[in-house]
Amino acid sequence: LAVLMMIIGFLLGCQNSSQESYLIVAADQLSFQDANCSRDWTEQHSGIAILCRESVRWTHAYTTSVLSGPALSSLLTGLHPLQTGYHHHGQYLSPQYKNIAQIALQKKYRTAFFSGGPPIFKKSGLDLGFEIFDDSLNLNQSPFLKPFHESSQAFFDWLSDTAGSPFFTVFYVPDLRFTTRTTISPTGEARNKSFDSQLEEFDTVLYDIIQHLKKMGRWDKTHLILVGLQGRNLYDREDIYPLLNLHSESSQVALLWKPAQKKRDLPLSWAVDKNISLADVGRTLFDLFGGPAFPKLS
Repeated sequence: LAVLMMIIGFLLGCQNSSQESYLIVAADQLSFQDANCSRDWTEQHSGIAILCRESVRWTHAYTTSVLSGPALSSLLTGLHPLQTGYHHHGQYLSPQYKNIAQIALQKKYRTAFFSGGPPIFKKSGLDLGFEIFDDSLNLNQSPFLKPFHESSQAFFDWLSDTAGSPFFTVFYVPDLRFTTRTTISPTGEARNKSFDSQLEEFDTVLYDIIQHLKKMGRWDKTHLILVGLQGRNLYDREDIYPLLNLHSESSQVALLWKPAQKKRDLPLSWAVDKNISLADVGRTLFDLFGGPAFPKLS
């Protein structure tokens, strides 16, 4: 609770008088080490480098589930899977649990969710409160993936029709799981097929999103939250099924929050060495939106 109140107090102190927008980029297999700000992010097109200079970042953030759906449900409800009963992808989030997007919509925010593919579809129950929930997918292509850059383009096409209204948007980005997919660098060269190449592609798209928001004059009024839904199984643990691995390499995730700030504010770079879960992030969002004390429908 102390950590939660510290976050709320800081973020409220950074707010402008007008409504800010919220953009959540939730990525599979994005561990703390993969967005570690002690790394030398010297790439010319690095979104993570920008966030490292302008964000609050947590060194001990943990997922509530190593499965994408239940982890995302914690971000959107502020509750743990144990509380909602949404434990695996054969289940769905019950509509009795209020989604933060529902609160945002009530407060006249434009809301949108862009899914990169399985397992996050409308049937997951995560679509409540979103005006559009884009889970369209070309089933004739392999792998079953809508790349992050395609989702980002769909986002800006949608954003151009919002007439400057504040927005609450979530990206589900599974791209880092597809390590054998070919990606192209900004210079037009094919990258090698590896996790690092997928991370570089992800980082470049994130950079493009940031630059686009700046050109639109919306960067300073937007909270951008970059979060991992789970880490990576970096070690050969023969006695543990990967989806049951709760060791730190799988459960510790990246979490960087770039708050909305007035232009006169200096860029923010602040590390927090306290434990925090994705459910804590969700509860913080409810508090910032003035949501109910217990995010459950009566």
